[in-house]
Amino acid sequence: MTPEQIARIIASAMGDNLADAFKNKQRWIAKRGMSGGRYRDINEPMQSDYLAAAEAVLAAMESNHG
Repeated sequence: MTPEQIARIIASAMGDNLADAFKNKQRWIAKRGMSGGRYRDINEPMQSDYLAAAEAVLAAMESNHG
């Protein structure tokens, strides 16, 4: 699985959609917090947060098999 696929699973498990999460704070400001049909608080996970979690999952899996 790719990091993006895992990030989508993590977002879904948290009741979110990776595509609706903002890429960065600048995008949040530009869209005034609206994404996916609702207001998203600035403290909600961004795409980079989900991708970082996915990378951590992959690293943990590799360390258990290495």
